[in-house]
Amino acid sequence: MSTQVTKQVGPSILPTDAKDTFLVVDMKGKNNGDEKVIVDSSFFKLLRGSITYDANASASMFANQGEDGNITNSLFRSELNPDVTEETANATDLILET
Repeated sequence: MSTQVTKQVGPSILPTDAKDTFLVVDMKGKNNGDEKVIVDSSFFKLLRGSITYDANASASMFANQGEDGNITNSLFRSELNPDVTEETANATDLILET
């Protein structure tokens, strides 16, 4: 898992701007169950002390969009079959303390 702090996500021709800052988390998960599961970027929360941040679903989709416009590995209502591993970037809009 890795993280990136950025003001924009998506292709350079039409980026999506953060309200302040995006924290983009590159993550990988595997379905260890015996049935498919539905995974969505909104299932993931970021905790900072007592504050809970929800992922920004549209920014997360654009964080997985290449310069060619193709969106790969987006967790928008993604079906994950047993033993399948998925890698994705999930973006959360937040204000960083200085």
